[in-house]
Amino acid sequence: EEARRHHRPARSASAGMTTGTGLELERKLFPVPAERRRLRVHVRVVEARGLMVGDYTGSSDPYCVVHAGESHLRTPVRKRTLSPHWDADAVLDVPREGYPLSAVALHAVVFDWDLGSSDDFLGEVFVPLERLEALAPGEALDRWFRLTNKEGGTDSVSGSLRLGVGAGV
Repeated sequence: EEARRHHRPARSASAGMTTGTGLELERKLFPVPAERRRLRVHVRVVEARGLMVGDYTGSSDPYCVVHAGESHLRTPVRKRTLSPHWDADAVLDVPREGYPLSAVALHAVVFDWDLGSSDDFLGEVFVPLERLEALAPGEALDRWFRLTNKEGGTDSVSGSLRLGVGAGV
């Protein structure tokens, strides 16, 4: 009797799917919460080295702005240095809908802060977020990235930026 009860097909008004054993499966669709439709990108702006001179004093007052999706992180300004250490971190939310992860990049830009005038561009880095797919859960990419100019080349820029980047849901 017990065995027969387990093999009897289940009845459901919203069903329509059956398994190979003839058991009918109930189909329930639940909306995916907004927080699960976003990729949480963990970013750490560690340091930079070999930056260009941005001030007449022979140094720079650098800071870094990192964008991913609609979120951003801005580090503090480090005065009179070409090798700033920030160790600033944040979690940035990146929408996962409408486009593949290969079409999204983390964008980090280093500027020289100037009092009373616009800040000077020192270089930028793009990190494709598809690189995060190869990482194990809890693992982060930690490496130096060569700064490039706005056209993606290395003319009129110098230096590297060390970033730590990981992903979680």
